[in-house]
Amino acid sequence: MRRGDLDRTESRGALRLAGFVGSPLLSESLQESWRIDGARQELLSDYLWACSHCCGEDPAELLSPIFDEWAELQDKNDEGVSPRVGFGDYHVRLAFRHQVPDRAIGYFLQRALGPELRSSLLVGLNGVDNPDAVEFVVKELARLDEEMEGTDRWSPFAITAVYEWSNRTKYGGEPMKAVSRQRLHEFWSSEVNGRCLRRRAIKYWCATVAQGDSRNAQDGGHEQRDWRCRAV
Repeated sequence: MRRGDLDRTESRGALRLAGFVGSPLLSESLQESWRIDGARQELLSDYLWACSHCCGEDPAELLSPIFDEWAELQDKNDEGVSPRVGFGDYHVRLAFRHQVPDRAIGYFLQRALGPELRSSLLVGLNGVDNPDAVEFVVKELARLDEEMEGTDRWSPFAITAVYEWSNRTKYGGEPMKAVSRQRLHEFWSSEVNGRCLRRRAIKYWCATVAQGDSRNAQDGGHEQRDWRCRAV
């Protein structure tokens, strides 16, 4: 990765392998690769993959320039499509749904505080099984629910977002981890929280079935979800 004579295919292969290895010992090599790569925008998703898994105690050191490049993508092109949000959908959600970069999630959420990447990271982190990521998604969807309540506005993503989890259960995928479901349980079971947040939390909590759930929950998760949603 420190060499400057690799073609695009070789560079992409090296970055993807680095991400699967996931060692912070590769961070300096990744920094050097980014510095000398004159066409790094072409491999932005590969750099994100590798650096997210290889970051150490200071994720910003590796990830900051990559996120800056991401934020510079078009918000909307001539066809009305957002390459910026699309990057989150295809290169965060799909890439990290099976191999979560836990060390980097805090930095992802830090960047979500800014308006440039907020929507992109909402889409990207939906389905990433980390309790902090799940919390961010549920809270952000609840915020959108509150904004749209009583208006004629609606969001296709807000309507379908929970299917990311329910489809995994339906088609035999990995259920949400217990630590993430526990975070959701804390939100929907507390009457201190607002109605929109509690409804969103229970929808996500009931969208997955894990070992130890009651048979009724396994056979009728959607009915259970609908009943609990009406209750809150």
